[in-house]
Order: sequence, then structure tokens, then C-alpha cells
Amino acid sequence: MYRSLLSALADLCRRHPAIAAVAATAIMLLVPAALTPFNTKGEPREAIVALSMLMSGDWILPVSFGADMPYKPPFLAWMIAIMSLPASHVSEFTARLPSVVACMCLAATVASFVRRDMNFSGGRALSVAIITVTSVEVWRSGGACRVDMVLTAAITGACVLLYRLALQGGIRHFAGAVALMTVAVLTKGPVGMVLPCLIIAVWAMMGRLGTRRFITLAGLVFCAAILSLLIPAWWYAEAYSRGGQRFLDLAIEENFGRMTGTMSYASHLNPWWYNIQSLAAGLLPYTIVFLLSLFAIKLSVKRSAMMPGRAARLAVAACAVTLVFYTIPASKRSVYLLPMYPFLSIAILLTWEWLACRSCKLAGLFSGLMSSLGVMMAIALVSAPFQPWIPGMSVWSCWPCAVMVGAAVFAGRRIARLPATLGAIVAIYTAVGIAVLPPVMESKTDRDLALSVESIVPEGEPVWELITHDPLLRYYTAGFYLADRIRLMPPTGPESDGWLLASPDDAASFAAANPDMTLSLHWQKARSCDSRRPVAIYRLSRN
Repeated sequence: MYRSLLSALADLCRRHPAIAAVAATAIMLLVPAALTPFNTKGEPREAIVALSMLMSGDWILPVSFGADMPYKPPFLAWMIAIMSLPASHVSEFTARLPSVVACMCLAATVASFVRRDMNFSGGRALSVAIITVTSVEVWRSGGACRVDMVLTAAITGACVLLYRLALQGGIRHFAGAVALMTVAVLTKGPVGMVLPCLIIAVWAMMGRLGTRRFITLAGLVFCAAILSLLIPAWWYAEAYSRGGQRFLDLAIEENFGRMTGTMSYASHLNPWWYNIQSLAAGLLPYTIVFLLSLFAIKLSVKRSAMMPGRAARLAVAACAVTLVFYTIPASKRSVYLLPMYPFLSIAILLTWEWLACRSCKLAGLFSGLMSSLGVMMAIALVSAPFQPWIPGMSVWSCWPCAVMVGAAVFAGRRIARLPATLGAIVAIYTAVGIAVLPPVMESKTDRDLALSVESIVPEGEPVWELITHDPLLRYYTAGFYLADRIRLMPPTGPESDGWLLASPDDAASFAAANPDMTLSLHWQKARSCDSRRPVAIYRLSRN
């Protein structure tokens, strides 16, 4: 019975790899998206835009904190707001749901691409998709309320459709590429159109297409690029009519200043080798496969071990163009390289298979490491609820996850090594997201700050914030949980009594600059997850 069930499941995965990849992604990401509170400034900064849309009814350029315009185009906020309509409010789950859905779509796209365009079997196609979504960087972005996963899924899908358009033609490929590049531009800006077009152009030059075919493809790509800018152009015009020069300056700085290094503030300034370091860390645990393969390399490596065909050249072009494109500007972040991961996953699988043929012991070492990690995690989860130094760990979440990880490792002894290892990795990620991250992040979030404001400050009284060391920073987490109740401190000071959120140092500076105001401390926290400094609630009253 047990073996027949495993055999039926394996057969289903081989016949429908895209569906299996979507299911595995959902298992890893959906529950953690609902359980984990916001604990960094990035997620609530995006979510509060959607919250402002629902509260104000302005779906073009909503304002948060009473004065702040959105930094990015509105597609992610639109999706969050639409998905929050049934519940009539934005929650952590609905805020992260667009990224989770985008990660599912990315997994399905990768499985479809390698099976249809690279002639991989269903099992190998599923393996590439699982490798993609279980790379640390993709897994982390897939469950976060940020624009990066939506942008990555749109760019990857646009590249695949432009590739199929070049080889097969068809209005559906053209229209799909236009739609996905439109989504990408509405998510992050013109880079969502530029990057897929550059990738397909480099691929076409690598393939040495005939002159007539190249010109035809160039014309189609140019038309697709122009059409993908129409809806974003409408939004930019509408936003400019409401935000004026202030919005225009912000849009130019975010879209062009970041690439040219002319921003008015330092933003993620890193050296060129930062991208190499980010890839090595972001591809974990599969970076180990590349490292192990170094011990098996000989000068007589056969050409058949490399990726063949035109689809392989698309993968090479996507990786090379993305890496070079984001190495040129001084502003660098690890998530900028996410469009490389679906195509690098193909190289990971081929390297893994080559390593298994070249040295079974080295391939078995990686599988053994993952199985050992699963066993250690299962043991740790069983004992975690009884450890006083780990607050919030529940038997009801830890023990089922321990059983799941243990079952995945045990099942791996009955089936082939590669899918067994991937199954163990999926189980480990799922256990971390359900049992580990929620209690750990609960100790870091500023949700307790928001709850304290609700319990201390009477409804209707003003709440201001003051952060002097970084004029662009806000208490985004508390602002989200307080339904955008916080307002920026006016430059001339408050016009009435109220309440202040600030660090003790900022509060002391404010008191020295406003001798006519008295500050009374009501609550204090050692560290805010947004400012990474102490934060306190003060009562402001005039002398």
C-alpha cells in the first residue's frame, strides 16, 4: 500500500510537473504567509500603500502617513487591495498573497519551459522547478510582501513567450509577452520592459539568425515593448496630474537615478563583487552541488554534459544580461538578480546529474547532508517546545512539522536519490516557515508597539512620529497595524496636544527645540524592527 501510493504520486508528478510544482510551492509558502508577522520595514511599506487605497478610494496615487507618495508603480498594491476586498481589510496573508501566487506561476513557467522547449522529461522538469523555488533567495522573496517576486515571474514569463514568438510566431505569444511586460513595468518601472527585450536580443545574436528573420524579430519585440508601455504611461500621467513635480522627481530618481548613481541619498551601494557573493548565498543549498562538482572535474569533460540547443542559449543570455545589467549601477541588491535563478536552476540540475554519473559518492554526499539536516531539524522541533530559551514554540506546530520532515527523509530511502533529496528540502522549508519563523519573528515585530498605542492613546487623538537620523524612514510596521493612523511630525511642531513615537534621543532633541511642550513617557521598547533603535510612546502637552 505504501509503495503503491508513492508510485502513484511519482507518476502524477511526472505527467503533470507544472501542477506538482505549483502544489509544492503552495505547501511551502501559503501557511507561513498567514502566520508570520511583519518584522522588517520593507513589507509593511508596500502593504500600507494598498491599505491607503482601500481607505481613501484613491487607486492612482494614495498617500500614507499623511504625506508620503508611493515609491513604486501600483501593480503590487492593486493586487493586494483586490485580494483584500473579500475581508475588507489588508492582513499579512493578503499582503503576501500576490508574491506567493507569482512564485507559483514562476514554478509552473519553469516546468513548462524546460519540458516543452528543452525536451526534459516530466520528472526532470519538476526537479528544475523545485530547485528554483527552494533556492534561499527565491523562497524568501516568494513569501514576502515585496515587488521582487511579481517582477521576476513577469520577466521570466515574458522571456519565455518572446523566445516562443521568435521560433513559432503566433498572436497569443505576442499578446502574452505584451501583457507580462506591462505587468512588469507597472510593478517596478521601465526595467520590466528593458530586461526581457535585452535578453531576447542577446539570444538572437547568439543564435546567428538570418538577417530577414532577425529584422522581423526586432520589429515584433519593438512593437511589444511600445505596447507594454501604454497602460503604464496612462498611470504615470494620472499620477503626475495628482502629484505634480514632486511625483515626477520621485519617479525619475527611482527609475533613472538608481541606475545612473545620481540619487539624492545612498541606496544599497555595493561593489561589483557583491552580486557574485549574493548569487553564492542565494543559491543555497545548491551552491554545495557546484562546489562538490569541482572535485569531479577533469580536462576530458564531454560536450554532452553541457546544455544544448537554442533554449539553452536563452538561459545563458538571461543569466549574462541580468548579471551585467545589475553590476553596472552602484545600487545593488540580491533580489535584483532573481531573474537569473530559474535559468541557473537548469544548470544546477545538469551539474547534479553529471556529478551523479561522474562520482556517486560526491552526489550521495549532498543527499546525505540534506537528509542529515532533516533528521536534526526533526529532533530539534520535537524538543523545541520544552526549551525555555525559545519562546512561542508550540507543540501543535512543531510536532506535526517534525513528523512531516521525518516522513520525507524516510520516504527518500524508498525512491530515487534526486527526488528524495528535493522532497526533504521542501519539507525542511515548510517546517521552518510554519514552526520556526512565526515565533522567532514575533519577538522582533513592532506589532506590540501598535497594540500599545491602541491601548494607551484614546481614539481620535493625533499620533505623530519623529525619526531624525533618516528623513526617509518611517515606523511602517506600527503604521500598518494601526491602519495608517500615524502622521509625520510637522516641521513647525504640533498644533495641539497629542502623542509622539520616537527614540529617547529624538524625543530629547524635540523637547530641547520645543520648550513649550512637555513629554511624558508612557511605554518603551528596546529596539524597533524598522528604525533598529529604541522606540517609546510619549504624551505631548503644552506647558
